[in-house]
Amino acid sequence: MPFYNTKNSLFILMTLTLFIITFSIALTASPLKGEEKLTGKWYGIVTDKKYGDVKIDLTIKPDSVNTNSNKYSLHYGAPRSCRLETEELSADDNIIILKFNEASDIKFCNVLLKENGKITITINIDHKLGVVIESNSGFKQTATLKKK
Repeated sequence: MPFYNTKNSLFILMTLTLFIITFSIALTASPLKGEEKLTGKWYGIVTDKKYGDVKIDLTIKPDSVNTNSNKYSLHYGAPRSCRLETEELSADDNIIILKFNEASDIKFCNVLLKENGKITITINIDHKLGVVIESNSGFKQTATLKKK
């Protein structure tokens, strides 16, 4: 009959359980958590009904006034060629919702501003951002952004 040391077995079982819990938490955590990992320029393409594929970029930088938040700026490339500034409506670990609060003088961006446009950013586990740009009039575009 084999002899088991219950003290060592209990230690191994507790260590294994702790390892599994720690590994599970690490898997569910987003790799982009923290301002330092979100800040920078993110690039992608949206499909525009009028112009086809249009390049966009989203710049995220720390807010100089409030160190606990970020500033977000969305830029549409040619032929739209306009910029929208935003303010944060809500944020949690994986989703950030922004509303447009300022636009360049280009008609397209001004329309998004006037129609209470917003951006929903989903922080993906694969180091990409899922972006949905929409307004109250039913306008909606989606993109996946990569950091450069």
